[in-house]
Amino acid sequence: MKFALPRDILEDVLKSPVKAASSNKSLQILHHVLVKADGEDVKIVGANPEYTVIVSTKANVSKDGEVLILGETLFSLVKNLPNSEVILSSQDDILSVSCSGTEKKISYSLQTVPASEYPSQLIQIENPTITFEIPQGELKKAISKLSRFASDEKDSVEPIFTGIFFDFDENGNLNIVSSDTKRLGLYKTKYTLTTDASRIKFIVPVSSMEVVKDVLSNEGVANIGIFLDDNIVRSVMFVLGDVVLKTNTIVGNYPDYNKVIPQTVSNLSTINKEELNSALKRVSILVDKETNKVVFSFGKGKLKVITQNSMLGIAEEEISCDFDGNSEEIFFNYKFIQDYLASIEDQTFSWGWNSPESVNKFWVENSNFIYVAMPLRK
Repeated sequence: MKFALPRDILEDVLKSPVKAASSNKSLQILHHVLVKADGEDVKIVGANPEYTVIVSTKANVSKDGEVLILGETLFSLVKNLPNSEVILSSQDDILSVSCSGTEKKISYSLQTVPASEYPSQLIQIENPTITFEIPQGELKKAISKLSRFASDEKDSVEPIFTGIFFDFDENGNLNIVSSDTKRLGLYKTKYTLTTDASRIKFIVPVSSMEVVKDVLSNEGVANIGIFLDDNIVRSVMFVLGDVVLKTNTIVGNYPDYNKVIPQTVSNLSTINKEELNSALKRVSILVDKETNKVVFSFGKGKLKVITQNSMLGIAEEEISCDFDGNSEEIFFNYKFIQDYLASIEDQTFSWGWNSPESVNKFWVENSNFIYVAMPLRK
């Protein structure tokens, strides 16, 4: 095998497959990436038990072939090479890496593994049962907002809450949801069905969706294919230009998210995002790290942000807000509020509730994103 690519392009095509290989915690062979040159194309494959990433690009190929190489080693080397054309050439069990057009000689010889040792099922991509199209920009926004609200794998009681839930209805509406059971984010968008299908639902691990997010642009469409087995979505494929990611799904029944979102609220405030965010950053310096509890005291035209720590002292700040309702105190893990603020671009948002210990609802007017969270008990 022998081909040449500009260093920046080679780094770019290696990034996602190497990330997949680096996430592997079981099979030793999956720490490697498959590098394959064929005709005018170069293909890089990286995988772990959860998902597979295949990235293709055009290259100056002078000899076809394929090898397995430790992904992190190759990526680290390429990332630190000077801007030049990088030549990869394999002979027996050695991959030679060199640069052309540089003043000084740069040459590395890396140990490889025969490509035949790579699990063949990870490379073979079949045709999906059902396919959809979603604007890439919309999908990127949804993942960026929602991934922070899913449960951490170490803390989750149920695996379904470590993923992002996709709910396609028959009328072109797509609801994308994530939750750790204490809070929930909902992003509403549209999709185009390219094959016949009834209502489809599935859950994709957050780790897979983070890789998809890294590849997504703000233009064009994302093609999504699903693979059914006994009418259950077992895996999903995202086709994003020259990048293909196929991921296993998390099998399980996601709760009815609509039931936890209040349709009306009896207390409503409108708050400036930056004012609240700045106050929270300062007040949280004194917060009790075991509970992260901050008191939000609402009154006419103002919001007090308070925390008390027996070891450090008391912090209190007051900001202005529009408020219609009963003067009340709500206790929150302040990180639940900070995470929401980090997920919106608008300068003002609405915060509503029916009672101090009921689900609180957060939204921006005319936005397709809604957030709800449970406060702490007093």
